[in-house]
Amino acid sequence: MRYIKIHLFQFIFDPDVSQPIGLKFKLKVINKDQYKLSASGNDVLFYNYSSSKITDIVDEVDISDIYNFNEEIVIENVRFKIILHDEYDDKFFDKVNYCFFFNSFEDLTDYYKSAIEIEPFDNQSTIAIVTLKGQNIDKCVDFVNALNEGYLQRNKDLQNHIATNTIQYINKQLSGISDSLNVAGKKLQEFRSTNNVMDITLKSGRIYDQLQALETEKAGLVVTSKYYNYINEYFDQNSDYSQLLAPSAMGIEDPTLNNLIRELIVLNAERQNLIDNNQQKSPYLRQLNIKLENLKNTIIENIRYIQKTSDIVISELDKQIADLNTEINKLPKTERNLVGIEREFNVKRRDLYIFY
Repeated sequence: MRYIKIHLFQFIFDPDVSQPIGLKFKLKVINKDQYKLSASGNDVLFYNYSSSKITDIVDEVDISDIYNFNEEIVIENVRFKIILHDEYDDKFFDKVNYCFFFNSFEDLTDYYKSAIEIEPFDNQSTIAIVTLKGQNIDKCVDFVNALNEGYLQRNKDLQNHIATNTIQYINKQLSGISDSLNVAGKKLQEFRSTNNVMDITLKSGRIYDQLQALETEKAGLVVTSKYYNYINEYFDQNSDYSQLLAPSAMGIEDPTLNNLIRELIVLNAERQNLIDNNQQKSPYLRQLNIKLENLKNTIIENIRYIQKTSDIVISELDKQIADLNTEINKLPKTERNLVGIEREFNVKRRDLYIFY
């Protein structure tokens, strides 16, 4: 059963049983036990709240009778129960007329969309001013509070969703790195023990430090490039962007791209909300699809430019690394091997730290 509190009455109806929408019911309280109910209309639409669909059109509905509070009435395809609250003042018995309507979810949505206004507090603020116009102050306050709670919860759910996707992506990248780091560490330890050498010489150290700095810079670019490839692959394989990771989640500082993907995720959530509420024919859904497609293309173009620039930098780093490798090859064999093994170990360790 669904309970709806309206002033001093409580209406109880089964959402699986269709109700007449748009039909004006008139109610007068006779005493604490009884009330008079009347309603009449032609071509009355009956709406099922469980399926959110019109289920019938009745040529004529005509109701006029006295009923008992707390008892279900079943007449003219109408079925519900009305409860009178204990605080109802008996001085209003048989004097005050009330009226009520059943509304569809769609009609209520359209009503509140036209009645509500949301605007920023100022150009620099993240605070919004929410204004709702209506005849019932308490009802308006309840609606605005519920709207704020729903917005905050949706934002929280979105943040949790992004965090979960980030963890899954990182775990995928970490797969195998820890094991290979352990292998490289044992290899380094065994080499030092077998060859009775614990550290590299000053000259080797200088070359090694330069090499490590270059490879660290390159590794960062490679990880970033992997992320951009992930985005391109995601766009190729998905039309729903709810699982997409923002660059900031991977520690990539690119305000423009971060904002674009953030907007894409928010608009995608709006689109999914319309679809979940059977609004596939909504003009706004078509607008959202166009915006999402344009945003996706803009993101792809941004990534293409970034990757082109990154490839140039990586190519230059590879040349410098090759020059240092030539210097390493001139070192004595034992020292050269030690540099190679330490280099392998630190590459694995660096890859692990990049994702932690």
